[in-house]
Amino acid sequence: MSRNVFVIIEELSAGIQELKQALAPLSALTGPTTRSSSNRKSRGTQGKKKTGPKPVAATRPTKTKTASSKRTPGQVLHTRYMNALKNLNAGDQARVKKLRVTGGAEAAVKLATSLTK
Repeated sequence: MSRNVFVIIEELSAGIQELKQALAPLSALTGPTTRSSSNRKSRGTQGKKKTGPKPVAATRPTKTKTASSKRTPGQVLHTRYMNALKNLNAGDQARVKKLRVTGGAEAAVKLATSLTK
């Protein structure tokens, strides 16, 4: 690793020149290639946002779904459980999750709220 960086660069550039000379007959067969003849975008347009108005999508009015009276208490309990769980450390979260499996969500919420106090 004691080689100088400049020596390495010179060796690489010499290798590139040798490759160019070796491939010169092939490039004569294919003809000149320029960047403008390819289908690539120019570098100036990459990453730029398009300007102008956005197309307006046809929208129809959406109906709001009402939750059934049986489902709403379960949603409320689940929300209370998740909110109580997010303020606990990992060990306490594991205790609360284990209690939810065995004792239900209401007991788990009670335990979680007692652990946060």
